[in-house]
Parts: sequence; C-alpha cells; structure tokens
Amino acid sequence: MQSYNSIQLRFLTSAVFCLVIFVISLWVSTPYTYAFEGHGVTLTAILGTTPSGGDNGGGGDGGNGDGDGDGGEDPNTDPDLDFDLVCPVQEITTLLNESNLSYPGKSVLIRSGAGIISPIGSLRLSVGCDLSIESGALLTVNGGTGGFLGIDVGDDLFLNGVLTTNGATGEGGVMRLDVVDNVVVKGDMSASGVARGGTIRVIVGGTLLIDSDSVRAEGQNGQGGTIRLDITDNLDIRGHLSVDSSQQSGGTILGDVGKNMIIDGTISANGAVNGGNMEFNVGDSVSVRADSIQLNGTTGNAGQFSVDAQNNVLVPGQVALRGARAGGQFNVQASKTITVTGSINTGLTGQTGSHGRVVLDTQKGFLRVSGAVNAASASGAGGDIQLRFCTANLDGSIITPAPTLQITCIGGGVQTGGAAATSNGNGGGSVTTPASSPAPTPTPTPTPTPTPTPIPAPTPTPTPIPAPTPEPTPTPTPEPAPTPVPSPEPEPQPQPDPTPTPESAPTPTPEPTPVPTPTPVDPCEGLSYTKKLLCEMQQEVPSAQDIINGA
Repeated sequence: MQSYNSIQLRFLTSAVFCLVIFVISLWVSTPYTYAFEGHGVTLTAILGTTPSGGDNGGGGDGGNGDGDGDGGEDPNTDPDLDFDLVCPVQEITTLLNESNLSYPGKSVLIRSGAGIISPIGSLRLSVGCDLSIESGALLTVNGGTGGFLGIDVGDDLFLNGVLTTNGATGEGGVMRLDVVDNVVVKGDMSASGVARGGTIRVIVGGTLLIDSDSVRAEGQNGQGGTIRLDITDNLDIRGHLSVDSSQQSGGTILGDVGKNMIIDGTISANGAVNGGNMEFNVGDSVSVRADSIQLNGTTGNAGQFSVDAQNNVLVPGQVALRGARAGGQFNVQASKTITVTGSINTGLTGQTGSHGRVVLDTQKGFLRVSGAVNAASASGAGGDIQLRFCTANLDGSIITPAPTLQITCIGGGVQTGGAAATSNGNGGGSVTTPASSPAPTPTPTPTPTPTPTPIPAPTPTPTPIPAPTPEPTPTPTPEPAPTPVPSPEPEPQPQPDPTPTPESAPTPTPEPTPVPTPTPVDPCEGLSYTKKLLCEMQQEVPSAQDIINGA
C-alpha cells in the first residue's frame, strides 16, 4: 500500500510539472493586456516582446488585438521600435480618481490619438526605460484649478504630443518631468491659468532640447507662472518659452545648466504691469542667439535678465527690457569673454521714470561690444552702464542718459572705434565721443649738439739719448757647392680605354590605386527608437561651444 502511494505521488508530481511547463510556454508566447489603473473607461495596452506580438488594438475590441480593424502596424514587428508597452490608437481613458501608473523595466510608446485624461486630482506616470509620446497623443490634468502631472523616466523622453495642467478658472497646475538621460520636446507643454500661471519643472540628467513653439506657464488675469530647468549637461532652446501675463506682471524662468546653453528661440516674461525675471547659471558657455528676449512692462517696470557663466558669453541676439516707469536690468558675468554683437535695450517707453542698468563683467577677461547698448529715453532720471574687464574692444555704440558710465579696466587696455554718449539729468545735454581719428605724428624738436670742451695736451718730458755701443763685424763662413742630383725620366703610362656606360631602361610610373570613398557612418544607427530621435535632433545644430568658438 505504501509502495502504491509512492508511485502515485510520483506520477501526480510529474503530471503537475508537465502542466506547469505547458502553461508557462503559453504565457510566454502570448501577449498580455495591461490596463491603466483607475475607475471609469479603461485604457488598455499590449505588452509583448516577441515578433508575433499581435495587433495594436486599433480595430475591433482594441487592447487584446482580436478585432478585425487594421489598427495600424504592430510595433513589435518594426525593427526600429523596441517598446514593451504600446498604448493603442484612438483609445483615451478618463481617470476619475488620482492614479499612479508604474511600468518598471519597460519602454512605453503612446501613439497618436491615444491619451490619458484626469479632470481632477493628479496623474503620475513612471517608466523604467524610454518613453515616447507621439504627435496627437495627450496627457492632461486640467480642471477649474490645474492638477499635478508627474512623469518619471529611467532613460530618454521624446515628447511630440501634448501635456497640460491648465486651470480654466483658477491657477494653473504643476507639471514635473524627471528624466535620467536626455529629453527632446517638440510638442506642447502648458501649465497656464486664468487666476495665475502654474509651474513647469524639468529635471534632466543629460541634455534638454526644446524645439517647441509652446512651452507656457502663462497667467491671464493674474501673474505669469514659473518655468524651472535643472539640466546636468546641455540646454538648447530653439522654440518659445513664455511666462507672460495679459493683465498682471510676468512670471519667472530659471535655469541651472551644467555645461553649455544655447537660446536660439524666443523667451518672454512680459507683463501688462511689470516684466518678469530670468536667471541662468551655466557651468561652461552661453550663446544668446535668440530672436528676442523680452521682459517688458507695459505700464510698470521692466524685468531683470541675469546670466552667470564659467566660460564665455556671446550675445548676438536682441534683448529688450523696457518699462513705462523703470527700465530693466541686464546683468552678465563670465570668467573669460563677453561678446555683444546684437543689441541690449533697457530704456524707458514712458516720458518719466528711472532708466535701467546694464552690467557686463568679465572679471579679468576680454570684453568686446560691437552692437548697441542703450538705456536712453525721452526723459527721466538716469540709470547706469558698468563695464568690467581686463582688455576690451568697444566698436559699437554705448548710449546711457545716466550720471554713470563706469568703465573698469583691470591691468589691460581699451580700444574704442564706435561712439559713447552720456547725458545727465532729465534728458539734458549730452557729451558725445565720436569714432576716433588717427592723431597726426608730431614733428620732433631737434636737440642742439653740445660744443665739446678742448682737453689741453700735456707737455712731454725730454728723454736723454743713450750713447750707441759699436757691434763687432762677424767673419763670413764659406758655403759648399751642392752636388747636382740627376732627375729620373718618367715612364709613359698607358691610357685605359673608357668603359661604356650602359643605358638604363626607363622605369614605368605606377598608376595610383584609387582610394575608396568611405561611407559616412550614421552616428544614430543602431540606437533605440527614442535615442535615435534624440540623436537625429542633436545632429541638426552645433553645440554652444562650437557656436562661440566660431564667433
């Protein structure tokens, strides 16, 4: 009996083991349907890594791929796509409560037409690897007052869709992106509000490239919001950033950049009352190539723009900090060089008020101004322009209706080829220094040759002449006559016959072997989908350091 039970137990164990292996094999080979957490309509997504991952759920019943619609191409069969989780086309879910969506160790693609809407509360999306949001996809946490939208990405983020936390009647919400590696923004990001602009915070462990025309934290009836960028490597702004306010004062834009920064788009913090503020701390070099940087105050004071760079600063763009009651403040500090080839205008738009302030401080470096630095207005009390450098080349025009034009030179010199103009008081008179002309060479005054004083010749003392001693006459010794030695006659030497020089055959000139033209290597080949998009974007423009070195 005991032996029978043992055999039966072994048989049952083997059967169970085989059944488990069979179930596991089916589980591995079949894609599974994941659902975003939350009540209401469920947004499904296909999870699978095998080439036979199935339909993306665009047709039929969607997420499980059993429908008969075409649904688009299966992302798992595309060699350029390596996403584990794909949100199907044309499926949008509405989350009726706060939700945390977490996909550790996965890469996620949200296709065009898909999206997540959370009308109240907050939405947190955490992805372990890459996240790509296509054009036409959306993640929104809008409401009367904007909510919270947080996205954490363990690798790269490519945003071509829409992210919003807008407030329809109240303040804008909070949007926070925390990405370990690189970020490309080509879509829209908005945290605007009627009562007040919201906050956009972007933390990037690599490079941030903004090529979007709409990154906004604007206020309608209230003050503009805040955009804060914390970037470990490089920051490249080619689009439009705005913290404007149509009724109140402009907001704030802050940037902390570890390496280089390029501003090649338009950034603004304009206000109907006062202009806003912008402040950037940069670990290497800065190029402000923007079409315009605007911190204007329509009825009040202009704003403040500040850059502190550890290397070089190049300003070939247009900077406007103008106000009706007070001009703005433009403050640039750099450890090596500052080059201004564009224009800086901190003047007044009104008839009365105080002027702005411009500070260009290279500490002990080189300063070059070939553009226009202007703090002029129709009237009002003066501001000041301060230039601090070791050596400088001032080729442009520096105009300040201010009591102060302070130029501090530390151990170097100044070359001026343009014009500097100052005026005191309320738009009073001016003192102008035009472009300098070469001064005529002065005629040297001849120095009279001094008349030498003659030195009297000394009187010589006569020396007595000694009496000569007679020398004895030597007796000549007769020389013997030499015996002549007969000269031997040389024997004639036979002349050798010349050896003919053989003519050398001409050496044929070898034809050069053609050097094969190397096929250009695509630096973006073989990268994952998101990394490839980022790589292709970065190949389009030079780095900030290249731009500055080429200037």
